[in-house]
Amino acid sequence: SIKGAFAVNPFLDIPAQLLAPLAPGETVRKNLLLKVENGGIDVDVHLIGEPTASASLPRNPTSGPMKVSEWSGRTQHTPTLRRPPFRATLVSKNGFTSLHLPPSFHGLLTIYINTGNLNAHIGLSAALGAHATILSEDSTSRAYFIGALGMGKWEGDRAEVRVERGRVRVQF
Repeated sequence: SIKGAFAVNPFLDIPAQLLAPLAPGETVRKNLLLKVENGGIDVDVHLIGEPTASASLPRNPTSGPMKVSEWSGRTQHTPTLRRPPFRATLVSKNGFTSLHLPPSFHGLLTIYINTGNLNAHIGLSAALGAHATILSEDSTSRAYFIGALGMGKWEGDRAEVRVERGRVRVQF
């Protein structure tokens, strides 16, 4: 199992010679990958926003941590700072999976449930549900857009939850 807290800074410039080569078939380097064969993942993940020119980075940045108390869950959380769009993928075989999205989340949320009966397995908080529009649905998946749908090109956030057997709860 994996437990702990991680801070991801997508603005950190690391010289290429210090990085391990990409795995075969990978074209984009992930900022964070957490994977276990058996056991759980119980982590706080903080995505650090873009520093402004007039502000210095605090020595101890503050943000509200989110915690998964599930055996096979992952959570992503971002403070409401300027930040690049982020991608989150949660995969769980069994049990309850909880995803806490930041209030600044604006984008696509797709949930896949292998056991079907989506209404019995997917729950959105009232606060998140007020900002969610169902885009598509079939027997094993439902896609939502969180936030206002604009007419222009969208290049925002994406969150995907894949659960074989279990329930999913998503909230701000």
